[in-house]
Amino acid sequence: MVLAPHADGAAPYVQVGDGEGGGGEEDDQSNVKFFMGYLRSSGGEEPVSLIIFGKEICVCHQALELPLPRLQVAPGELSKKSQFEVKDKQVITDLLEVTLDTETGNKVTLHFLNEETNEETDWHIAMETTTAVQSLIRAIRLPWEHQMCVELEVNYV
Repeated sequence: MVLAPHADGAAPYVQVGDGEGGGGEEDDQSNVKFFMGYLRSSGGEEPVSLIIFGKEICVCHQALELPLPRLQVAPGELSKKSQFEVKDKQVITDLLEVTLDTETGNKVTLHFLNEETNEETDWHIAMETTTAVQSLIRAIRLPWEHQMCVELEVNYV
């Protein structure tokens, strides 16, 4: 995954894979969803980017340097840094449970189970608005339901 500038100077885009997809389900670039939120833990909240593409979802730290190092011509140490650092990545079909906090409406927990390694992972996500959380759930729901052939249930607590 790479942040790449358009040749015509338009806003940069996230490139997923090798960029040589021929369309259809294999062409992940046409299905990229990008969200910003906070990963909640016992140590507090840290700002993260959530990127949904194809069959995967990633939690990334984003290097917020202005101007963006990838768009500068001058070489230097800053320009060698990656725009996104993947903190965790999960396959969407490993998602077992989505829990929405009804008290605030802007917090959601995604519970994953990797069946191959039997490892469970919880992502506790907070976003600025309830609309952003609903958009995140919709973005996850579509590929999940397409692959699992059942409706994704959202638990309300």
